Amino acid sequence: MHIISRTKLRQFSGKHADAVNAINTWYKIASGSIPIM
Repeated sequence: MHIISRTKLRQFSGKHADAVNAINTWYKIASGSIPIM
């Protein structure tokens, strides 16, 4: 298992603005904020 920190995701989002929505959605699903259907 690879652990990805929120800080690293934000750094990546800063460099790749087109990925912000996808990263945020993935993070919410992975952290359990959004239930998987």
